[in-house]
Amino acid sequence: MERPDSSWSSRKIQQEKRRTNRMDFKTFKEEVKENVRAHLPKEAKDVELSFGTYQKMNYSYEALFINIPEKNAQVSINLDELYEAYKDGQDLSKFYEIIPEIVESKEVDRAKEISFDYEQVKPHLFIRVDRVEGNENILENVPHCQMEDLALTYHVLLNKDGEGISKAMITNSWLEILGVTQEQLHQDALNNSQKLFPLSVMTITQAVMGGIDPTGVFASSQESLEEALKDEEIPLIVVTNKTKTDGAAALFYPEVMEQLGEKIGDFTILPSSTHETLILPDSEGMPIQHLKEMVAEVNGSFVEDADRLTDEVYHFDTKDRVFEKVDKFVARQKENSQKHVAEKGTEGIQKPKKSHEMSL
Repeated sequence: MERPDSSWSSRKIQQEKRRTNRMDFKTFKEEVKENVRAHLPKEAKDVELSFGTYQKMNYSYEALFINIPEKNAQVSINLDELYEAYKDGQDLSKFYEIIPEIVESKEVDRAKEISFDYEQVKPHLFIRVDRVEGNENILENVPHCQMEDLALTYHVLLNKDGEGISKAMITNSWLEILGVTQEQLHQDALNNSQKLFPLSVMTITQAVMGGIDPTGVFASSQESLEEALKDEEIPLIVVTNKTKTDGAAALFYPEVMEQLGEKIGDFTILPSSTHETLILPDSEGMPIQHLKEMVAEVNGSFVEDADRLTDEVYHFDTKDRVFEKVDKFVARQKENSQKHVAEKGTEGIQKPKKSHEMSL
């Protein structure tokens, strides 16, 4: 008979103890605060720890803030996620061990370097697109460009590696310190986004297969894009960036919609997530209501709320170069059609000749 693994048994006993002696959230927060303080590096002088709500686009969380006056920086720890890990019985000691790395990270150092100098900020600027709904409080305090019910916000890239990206959002107060207009910020962020996060356009099949460099499909001739779409049952085009992070903003890079229009004509835009958008040529003639239902179903079933854009469907009019909600496009087309009919109806009616009377 095999002897039971004592280490396994010990772990199970410890997990059971944690379950039966589980701290409430308030107590847990205080314990995390004390553990973080105990693991701060000796060099981290005058560090302040405080609790608060950290608001991000599309979601917020209860946070422990590590304020580092020396570096003019603030690090936030997501206590909601940490508490869930604790309730699941995970050992948090490894998290505490990396506190020195967090406080002394490259992101924190770069935040100090570029905070107030626009010439240093400028090369790291990029745009992100989010829904307006639910983010109104944040948008009141940050410069942004609203397009229908979407908002383009401006961010500074702090770090980009295989694990993802770190960024800081430009606020109204930060913009004031930088001493530039929002128009200048907008233009610089648009231009720089393409350098930091190059455009990626591919068919839906290529996106699913992965590993295919899609750049040529968009950059090459019209025939190349049409050729790529020929074998597609539904010719959906995916617009994102090469990192596939915050890629929905790529649709708003300068001239992207216009160039797509030159290749495929007018098109409908399905907001897949904050990381990508789907493009469907109008020539497919797919019912608008069906598209709306599809977007709503996908958002409700497969997209995390933090990554969700909106349930709306949009349209790009190539001739008029107009981005708008698809309902607005349909209404505008109907109005133009009615005007055209009214004008044609008056073509055959002769205007009465003017009569001139002369009195003697």
